[in-house]
This record gives sequence, C-alpha cells and structure tokens, in this order.
Amino acid sequence: MADAFDGVVIGGGHNGLVLAAYLSRAGHRVAVAEEAPKVGGGCCTEESTLPGFKHNLHSNFYVGIEEGPIYRDLELDKYGFRLTYPPVQQGAAFSDGTAFTIHTDIEKTVKSIAQINEKDAKSYRDLHEKFYVGMKGVVTSL
Repeated sequence: MADAFDGVVIGGGHNGLVLAAYLSRAGHRVAVAEEAPKVGGGCCTEESTLPGFKHNLHSNFYVGIEEGPIYRDLELDKYGFRLTYPPVQQGAAFSDGTAFTIHTDIEKTVKSIAQINEKDAKSYRDLHEKFYVGMKGVVTSL
C-alpha cells in the first residue's frame, strides 16, 4: 500500500482538487483526503435554509473563471461544470439599517451603493473598470 500513491493532497476543497487534477494529469498517482462527507469545500452549493433555495455560503467572486487556464486545462465543461450567475450576486446589511447589493449589472450595483454613499459608488465603478474590465484580457491570456 505504501507505493499505491505518489502523493496525497490533504483537503478536497476546490484548491486541493485542482492541485490533485494537475498532478494526476502529469502522471502522478494521487489520493485526496477529505474529512467532510463530500468534496468541494466552500464551493459547494447547498439548500441550507429552505428547500429550493440554493446558497454558496463560502463561495463567491468567480468572475472570469471560465476564461482562465484552470477551466480550459481541466475541460470542466466536459464534466458538466457550469457556473450560475444570478442577477443579484451578494448583499450586505448593516446595523444602521442600510444595505446594498452586488448585481451582475454594474449600473444596478453602482445605484445600490450610491444609496449609501455616492463616493463609494464611484470608487466601485472605478475598481470595476480597472480590475474586471482591465484584467479580463490578462486572465484570458494565461
């Protein structure tokens, strides 16, 4: 049994699974050890509140993953991997009663943030331009 594997990846979250996949593709015999009843870690979608309401409690910000090297290299679409982009991505509620939501539509996000602070809304738009729009070409070229 000692020579059954070339290596063991401890943790079956998304990072551990990606590492194991690359090692396996390179010809190594790899085992993944995960304590939880299923792999995926924080990337798992669960019906944790009510039936039919799916949540990713520890998983967000996958903008551009489908253009990145991992998605292409591991041919994730071939295995049924699909990301779902609901119109409202996430939200934050504060103790003073204010709240805002992050949308797939940048204009709706900016409008939501502006209800709390116009300067923050402008800053968010600027960051979106620099890091989402500006970096998309970098990510897709990897």
